[in-house]
This record gives sequence, C-alpha cells and structure tokens, in this order.
Amino acid sequence: MLDLQISTSPDFLSMAESGLLAAVSGNWEISHDAEPAIWGRAVVKGLSDGVILTSTVTPCTFGFRHGPNPHVDDVYTAAITIHWGREDNQNYATLESSGEDFLKWRLPVQEDGSLGSYTVWRRISTNTSKHQAAKEVKDVRMKAQEDLANLRKQADKEVLELRTELVEMRVKAADQVSESHSQAAIDIAAARTRIESELADVRTKAALSDELAEARAKCADEIADENESLRVQLNSQVGSSESLREQVASLRLLVKEMTSQCTASKASKFKHLLEEKAWPLKVGRQQEGTPDKEELPLQKRRRTDTSVGKENLEKVGNGSNVLADLALVSCRP
Repeated sequence: MLDLQISTSPDFLSMAESGLLAAVSGNWEISHDAEPAIWGRAVVKGLSDGVILTSTVTPCTFGFRHGPNPHVDDVYTAAITIHWGREDNQNYATLESSGEDFLKWRLPVQEDGSLGSYTVWRRISTNTSKHQAAKEVKDVRMKAQEDLANLRKQADKEVLELRTELVEMRVKAADQVSESHSQAAIDIAAARTRIESELADVRTKAALSDELAEARAKCADEIADENESLRVQLNSQVGSSESLREQVASLRLLVKEMTSQCTASKASKFKHLLEEKAWPLKVGRQQEGTPDKEELPLQKRRRTDTSVGKENLEKVGNGSNVLADLALVSCRP
C-alpha cells in the first residue's frame, strides 16, 4: 500500500514545466516596451529548444529561476525566466505577466536600482506564423549568406594584407641581411688592411732591429779590433819608453863622467842635466793621475797614446841635442 502511494505521488516540477511549455511554445513577435515596432521574432518548440530571430539567431531556454537546481517546493515560489546568449555570459528576463496571446518579460533591475525595461511577446497565428517563419528563415539565410560573404571578403582582404606585409617584411629582411653582409665585408676589409699595415710596420721594425743588431755587432767587432790595435801600439810604445829610459840613464852616466872631466865653470852649466826632472819621460796613461785605458773613450785613447809617444821622442831628441852640445863644450880647450 505504501509503495503504491510513493509511485503515484505527483511530480509537481514536471507538471509546472508542462504548463510552462504550453504557455511559451509557438511563434511570437517581439517588441520593446510600448513601442509598436517589431524588434524580432521567437520560435519556441521546447523549454530548451527556442530561438530568437533578429539579425542573428540566438538560442534561448525557459525555466524556473530559483537556484541552479530547483526542488519540488521551489516550484510554488520560483519565477519563470527566459535565458539567452552564451553559456559563460547568459542574459535573462523574468515573466511579469502573461495571457493567452502575449508574454511580458521584465529585464533585471539596473545598477541604479531602477526597474529594467520590458519586452512583449505577441503570439502569431498558425498560418501567419508559417508564412512569417518561412520568410524569416529566408531572410535569416540571406542575412547569413551576406554575413558569410562579408566575412569571406574581410578574410580575403586580411589575408591579402598579411601576404603583402609578409612580402614587405621579407624584402626588408633581405635588405637588412644584404646591408649587414655589406657592412661586415667593409669591416673585414678594413680590419685586414689595418692588420696588414700593422704587420708591415712590425716587419719593418723587425728588419730595423736586425740591421741595428748587425750594426752593433759590427761596431763591437771594430771596437774590439781597434782595442787590440791600440794595445799593440801601447805595448810597442811602452817598450820604446823603456828603451829610451835605458838610453837616458846611459846618457846621464856619460854626463856625469864628462862633468867630472870638465872645468868647474863648464860643469855648472850641465849640472841641471843630472837632475831627474830634466828627463821626465812619460810611460803613457799608467802614470799617476791618468785613468786606465779601458776607462777612456776610443778617440781619447788614440789622442793620448799618440801625444805621449811624440812627447817622449821629442824629449829624447832634445836630450841627444844636449849631449851633443855637452860633447862639443867638453872638447873645447
């Protein structure tokens, strides 16, 4: 008995949806507020199968707006609503009043708190509805074809613009690449020229360095040869000086002997010849106050050695002249 009661309990939501379908199904003309002009039309075949026909085709649905999933108890207080637009941004209106041939929908309250505008749906008769629906379908199709053609034209235009822009970009890129290559070639040529110039300078400096080193080596060889020649000359002059000293010593002894044999008056004339300072022979740069030959420049060494040799020869010559004079004086009666 209990199972029978459960299975036969009325489904109020289904009954409400059935009544709503009977109220909204059909063909309708749509106008805004109290304006007589027809804004669009609507064709409703089911609560989830309806379209609003304007310049576009907009699907619409009908239901009870009282939460996302109304329960049986909510049917008594829920408002009847129409929804249209995209699922992520749907618009809706609430049924404010209705009759056999009209439906009055109120839009939501505005942000300033004032009531939203309303639209009136007026039912179209069956014959008129069929003719009107065919006409509207034809108009919609023509409109859709026009929109499609416009979209195609717009798409073709945008594709052409994109192609033109792509060609321009390719030409510009090719020009930039060519310019970059030209600039790179210029930079490479300039770098090569600079490197070659620097390499030539380095080679010139290396050649000059080689020549300078060769000249220095040649000068060193010449200086070494000159030094060797000067050493030979110096040794020869030193030997000559020693020989001259021996001759001077012999001459002094001869003067002493001759002085002892001469009269006192004649001997006094040659007394100064017996003194050491009367025979100041120079040995060269080795005597006191004269620097070593290695400390003197080449030209100065040459002048010094030559002058010393000449001076010694002149003094020996003068000494020989003195001895000759002495021999003449001593031989006189």
